[in-house]
Amino acid sequence: MAHGYRGFWGSFGVVAGLVIALIVIGAFYPTIIGYGYVES
Repeated sequence: MAHGYRGFWGSFGVVAGLVIALIVIGAFYPTIIGYGYVES
């Protein structure tokens, strides 16, 4: 069964990783820029 689901979970993991990365960047990047403006 592991071999059957490996391709599915492999692609799902890649897509999930990209989505999580985009969410994290989208959530923290404006905050970092905001702190940058506040500090300056």
